[in-house]
Amino acid sequence: MTVSQLFVELKNQLDRDTAAFDITQLFDRRFGRNARLLRPDMSISDEVEAALRGEVSKLKSGYPLQYILGEWDFYGLTFKVGEGVLIPRADTEISVETALELLKGKAKPRIADFCAGSGAIALALASQLSDCEVYAVELFDAAFDYLSQNISALDKNNRVNAVKADVLGDISRLPSGLDMIVSNPPYITADEMKELSDEVKCEPETALFGGDDGLIFYRSIAESAQMLLNNGGWLVFEGGWKQAQDIKNILKQNGFTDISSAFDAGGIERCIYGRRSV
Repeated sequence: MTVSQLFVELKNQLDRDTAAFDITQLFDRRFGRNARLLRPDMSISDEVEAALRGEVSKLKSGYPLQYILGEWDFYGLTFKVGEGVLIPRADTEISVETALELLKGKAKPRIADFCAGSGAIALALASQLSDCEVYAVELFDAAFDYLSQNISALDKNNRVNAVKADVLGDISRLPSGLDMIVSNPPYITADEMKELSDEVKCEPETALFGGDDGLIFYRSIAESAQMLLNNGGWLVFEGGWKQAQDIKNILKQNGFTDISSAFDAGGIERCIYGRRSV
């Protein structure tokens, strides 16, 4: 069977809007970018054909494309991902952009990324700030392993430090004297957990479930941040699609000022931030 023949067959099997994109990603990984267009008549071995059919079967069952590929792009960087770590999403890029704007002009900023997962936010910030010091805080073993791999692969200037700690636990283990804490914490509510798609259900519950109302991490981090941030330091959160006002209230209750937000590309009030009182 040729590349073009198998592409058409597998795309037709995958009955969803993203079928062409998903199959293209699988083929690009196997044969090189745009191979199906540049070499449409190239023969595929039985072994490779069987492997691709197996991958498409996984996709049909709801297994994430990103886990099959073993990597995913975020903010111009390619991150290793797999079972046990949250998949970086484009929605989170607004948190990176907001953090960079808030830190503009700040010399040698010290930053912590709480619930760092793959390290997407921490490493994206480090890639844009030449003189920063970043602490990527993650608790769970599988995610911490991917975090460590991504730091090794992407942090060529040794700006990012992996810290294994529980942001809901003893804050004495967490870095202090910070100019910014940024966090995309678990924020799915108990009711929302019941409605997740099959793909999202494959991601670790520890990176998704934020307590009954989805806000347990925001309350704890906002309280801890008052002790970990320097005067005038920023706390930058990512939130769920209808959590912005609740997060603003939490920031206000914990003494933060200059509270505001930013919208993602889909028009959702995604990034909420405030400043520790000077």
